[in-house]
Amino acid sequence: MLRTEGYLKENKFCTCPATHGSIPQGAEITDANCSYGFKGGLTQSDDSKTPIAWDKPENHKDCWNILFVDGHDQRYSGEEWLMMCKKWNLNK
Repeated sequence: MLRTEGYLKENKFCTCPATHGSIPQGAEITDANCSYGFKGGLTQSDDSKTPIAWDKPENHKDCWNILFVDGHDQRYSGEEWLMMCKKWNLNK
């Protein structure tokens, strides 16, 4: 929706800088070619600690990032990452 409404004009936001992939401009963004998981339908009234985007597990070996509704991001690793994945069901 952010792309179709013109808020995001480039595909770079869908590829983690730590990966070697890229999505050609104008190409369809799919779960297979995007480096991140996204949760749609969230608004500013949702809990600020709700994840809106996160690294897919294959992006990194030892740590991963989560972007939250309030705009902050945080890096997690090990058991802490596994706990967040379970709590928020992030590996789907």
